[in-house]
Amino acid sequence: KWFPSCYRPGFHAERPDSNWFLEQWIPFDYANQSNNTGAIDQPDLSGGRYGNWERAPQSWIPYHPDHDDYQKIGSMRRWIARCLNMHARLREISQDDVNEAFLEAQNGNDVLLSFTNHDFRNMAPEIEKVRDYIRKAAVAHADVSFSFEEAGAGFRKCLGLSSTAPKLSCELIKLRDKKWILDVKANGDIFGPQPFLAIKTKDGRYYWENFDFVGDSHWNFTFDQEQVPIELIKTIGVAANSSSGISEVEIIDVDNYDINL
Repeated sequence: KWFPSCYRPGFHAERPDSNWFLEQWIPFDYANQSNNTGAIDQPDLSGGRYGNWERAPQSWIPYHPDHDDYQKIGSMRRWIARCLNMHARLREISQDDVNEAFLEAQNGNDVLLSFTNHDFRNMAPEIEKVRDYIRKAAVAHADVSFSFEEAGAGFRKCLGLSSTAPKLSCELIKLRDKKWILDVKANGDIFGPQPFLAIKTKDGRYYWENFDFVGDSHWNFTFDQEQVPIELIKTIGVAANSSSGISEVEIIDVDNYDINL
């Protein structure tokens, strides 16, 4: 009953497969860890292992990635934001980084300053350290206004996106015995080419599947002996985001239908 609109990759590592996977469903990506400290001097991270952002923009302005290289500015749908680490052995956010965000804003740009940590440590001292960076930058750039936002709202506010909704409608239709279709329409704004389709079987297994394309904002999926028999299914989940990162989830309990085998 939940679906994400924002993503931060583990160790900030993206590859072509995750670049294209995200492009189908997730509009906001807090992945870019480009900074001005030069090459990483950690032996286990040499050669771009666990994520390489050395060629990505060092700006705090989100960008659309390139189809073949997520570090380049391109024409894909989703937005990638810069997101540096709090206290860490690499890509740690500094006072200079925060100053650069305020300077970009002072020059007339809407920027999204973000930072992260997911360690087992008590994060309070690190958060206070970054807040102190922000206090000092705010004093030096008193004409720059800013606000604290959660992840999705931060993107929307920075990019000036109005909140829209996918407005999904889902219907499970019996064509004949042992052949059913799930018919899905988006009556509003949808990010990506198709909704996300999740299937839970009666024995507790989960599957992700792709839809067949019927028309503009219209998809279906067939349940039969050649695909997934409807009698094996317990629950169907359909989810989508709008381009402004508003998530919507529809759940279908197959037990509520008369399968009539």
